[in-house]
Amino acid sequence: MMPPDAEDRLDAAIARVASTLSDGFDPANDVAILIREAVEIAEAFGDLDGTEKKALALAFLGRVIDECFDSATPAIEKMVEDLDLPGPEVLERVVWDPLLKSIAPKLLRPALKASLPQLIDLVIDASHSMLEVNR
Repeated sequence: MMPPDAEDRLDAAIARVASTLSDGFDPANDVAILIREAVEIAEAFGDLDGTEKKALALAFLGRVIDECFDSATPAIEKMVEDLDLPGPEVLERVVWDPLLKSIAPKLLRPALKASLPQLIDLVIDASHSMLEVNR
């Protein structure tokens, strides 16, 4: 069970983080920072067990992404423009860029949110030195 002030503390943390993203949310760069922030916020709730802390971190991340994702459009458009797509440059600029710019935000938000539980687990494993690399 969540402490009585959990929702207020979570709202305050979301407002603080959302204000730092007011210049635009960049999924390529901001997700790692948000995951660290989410884990730190969850750890501040010392009276929760591990499952509850993970749920709190995921709730935080989901709400921040929902509140800030619309400001990610310029960053997503830049990612699309930086892609080297098939065909001549003119085809890329006339066909591929507009198409991808219109669908990428619609695909990226749910994909990002779906990957969060595994990313949280990865961070937790790494922090407990349980991550096996090159074995």
